[in-house]
Amino acid sequence: MLVVMAGRTAYTNIHGRRWGRGVRPYLLIPKILCVSVFFGGVVSTWVLVFLQPTPATVEEWLARAALSRQAFVWIIVPAIVGALLTGSMLGWMHLRAFLRMRWFQVKLLVVVLCVPALHVFMRTRSVELRAVLNQPDGLVAASQLWSQMRVGMIVTIGFALVMIILGRIKPRLGQDYGRVFS
Repeated sequence: MLVVMAGRTAYTNIHGRRWGRGVRPYLLIPKILCVSVFFGGVVSTWVLVFLQPTPATVEEWLARAALSRQAFVWIIVPAIVGALLTGSMLGWMHLRAFLRMRWFQVKLLVVVLCVPALHVFMRTRSVELRAVLNQPDGLVAASQLWSQMRVGMIVTIGFALVMIILGRIKPRLGQDYGRVFS
């Protein structure tokens, strides 16, 4: 409804809705930023660290392991923690509706299974790599651990892609929304 008073136009809210969209837009921006940094950190670590030729000396191994550790400690892990926190806050707003959607159920299941498993897998391999590199004849064991970490990075990239697809596209996965929400 439009009301004109003394040359000024004033709008009257006749629908009973409040102005603004709440806190959701303010949570979406850091969520997208954290997911982008996580995915970019994983892919760039894969390219810059794990796709390089196998090191020949212990010093090269130590430098590569240190670069990998810094990428995980300063970029990848904080980004995934931020994405999980902001995603939890966003999910909490409409939790009852989300829990009935299959894409959300699959996303929660994948997060609960993959995040701890990938963290433990990569962390144990990283700690073992540093321990092996301190031994005199550890280059063969380091090479095996490094190939396991490469596989872990591929799985992590796949995990990130699945999370992005489930969060952005929200596929129905055979669910009939009319039946669920009637």
